[in-house]
Amino acid sequence: MKCPPGQLMGKNKKHILYLCADIGVSFGGTKGAAIHIREFVETLSAAGHDVIVAVSKKEDELAFETAYPVHVLPDASFYAYANNPDMGVDEKQSLKEAGDYFRNKQVHDFIAELYQKTKFDLIYERYSLFGVAGRIISKTLGIPLVLEVNAPLVYEAAQYRKLHHVALAKSIESFLFSSSDHIVSVSSGLQEYILKIAEQAKVSVIPNGVSLENFDAANSSVDWRRKLTRHPETDFVIGFVGSIKPWHGVDLLIDAFAKLYAHDEEFSLCIVGNGDKNYQSQLEEQCREKGLKKRVMFFGAVPYDSIPAVMKSMDVLVAPYPEMENFYFSPLKIFEYMASGRPIVSSSIGQIKDVLTHEKNALLVPAGNTGALQDALIRIKRDSQLRKRLAQASYAEVRSNHLWQHRLEKITEIMESLSRDAGKQGKSSYANKL
Repeated sequence: MKCPPGQLMGKNKKHILYLCADIGVSFGGTKGAAIHIREFVETLSAAGHDVIVAVSKKEDELAFETAYPVHVLPDASFYAYANNPDMGVDEKQSLKEAGDYFRNKQVHDFIAELYQKTKFDLIYERYSLFGVAGRIISKTLGIPLVLEVNAPLVYEAAQYRKLHHVALAKSIESFLFSSSDHIVSVSSGLQEYILKIAEQAKVSVIPNGVSLENFDAANSSVDWRRKLTRHPETDFVIGFVGSIKPWHGVDLLIDAFAKLYAHDEEFSLCIVGNGDKNYQSQLEEQCREKGLKKRVMFFGAVPYDSIPAVMKSMDVLVAPYPEMENFYFSPLKIFEYMASGRPIVSSSIGQIKDVLTHEKNALLVPAGNTGALQDALIRIKRDSQLRKRLAQASYAEVRSNHLWQHRLEKITEIMESLSRDAGKQGKSSYANKL
């Protein structure tokens, strides 16, 4: 990433530890969380801050060079026991959660040792389930902690996965939300969730963003078209790019596509990304039952640097979110879709309604309404001028308002404010429990 003009100098320059203790996120990986971390950290570095990264996992070979050190946090000894083949699924999950908690002592000590070698002014942490080490060490060192909350992790784990140590997870969540020096929430819905748990929390809503460099450098590719569809010259390729999880609505997209294909055999659907294996198996079975096996391609994950070319090689990009009571997300894929310069069809829900405007820079449909989704895709295919107009408008919107540089402006204000108040923090009672 090229350094932007007007880099920070002198007292405005910060020494920042970026911390992510989530063992499910690998630095340099293809998950949305990994892309988020990479782009945000590189924006911090390009702005002139000295950044140190500490993560739980890192790809063996990074496809890019970093201008900052990347450290790997220690594993918990508990994790090895969780691989015991004689243990049941519930036992393994319970032990893993316990490992996540007791690992805090190792992470705390690792950060303390790192601080002795490289003093940092502030810790910026991506919230992880059971992770309290960042808060405790920041209090010990007397430096501020900014906690970035990307999802209601306890709610998600209880709702979509088996969370065994619910009381402990809720206690830690309450502790973090009430004691962090500042919280960055990626959506207003998530801010409401945080304030219900800790009404005095200092929370700023700062959505996700995107970097344009890779998108501007990429072009649609004949080679990618041939990989994404069996009939690249004639097919109208509908694309979904992102992690495959139940709340992303890919099942709804397949339902809508089945009706589309019955109407027009030039439609094809390509789903790019990995995610929940059980859910993906259900989706593949859904395609077989509907006779769509040859028209729907599950492509799997692609390298970060290939995402722009993949998106630009599709004809329309879809975010088919289902109707949800609590839509807390700031979908990274929406900003990437906008940066790709392709037309977008999306559910009208949550933060998406604040970013995209129906008929202006996207076609928005009621969440969960497969009929409306089908109609919008037919309209997009038939009207080339509409496709061009929507794509140009969404690209202009993302360039003007939704780059990571735009997000950093407000985060820099938060860091400056915290630096002025540094040194006023007390000891944490949680430190005695590790």
